[in-house]
Amino acid sequence: MPKTTAKKKKPAAPTLATALTKRPDVKEKLELVNDSGRAVLVQEFSPFYVGAVPLIERGKAIKIKSVEDVSQMQEAREIRLELRQLRIAADKTRKRLKDESLRVGNAVQGMYNILMLDVEPMEKKLLDDEQHIERLEAERKRQLLTSALRCWLLTKSIQKCIGWTSCLTRRFRRSYRTARRSANKR
Repeated sequence: MPKTTAKKKKPAAPTLATALTKRPDVKEKLELVNDSGRAVLVQEFSPFYVGAVPLIERGKAIKIKSVEDVSQMQEAREIRLELRQLRIAADKTRKRLKDESLRVGNAVQGMYNILMLDVEPMEKKLLDDEQHIERLEAERKRQLLTSALRCWLLTKSIQKCIGWTSCLTRRFRRSYRTARRSANKR
């Protein structure tokens, strides 16, 4: 039986998806945005991850032990410059995407403000109209209470006066009777 030799597959180039399985902080950041935003972030930043991972691995492998490791120093410089270019390009992409999202955020706020210019005055007017009846009813109740209180006070005042005059009338009657009796006795 002939042996078939299976071709060894090259390891897949690192992608953002690979980084997501290794880095929970990246996954956490991507979960903050919706699916379309996540797709844009993955699409825009994947090339930077793909380019950075091999450079980082190569950089980790460099061990300069003496002044005579000129080739290692040269390689470290090349890797550093490539990483710098990658960082600058990623920063430009970050600024561009952030600028776009800020413009979208400003547009959203502007649309909200325009809506509120129309809605808030009408809402205030309708609330005022709604409370107008309540204010009228409260005023009517206040007037009723005021007139009821006046009537009650007047009634109490009259009762006091009547009680006082009836008291006077009794005194007057007594003194009249006493005066009559004494006049009759004479």
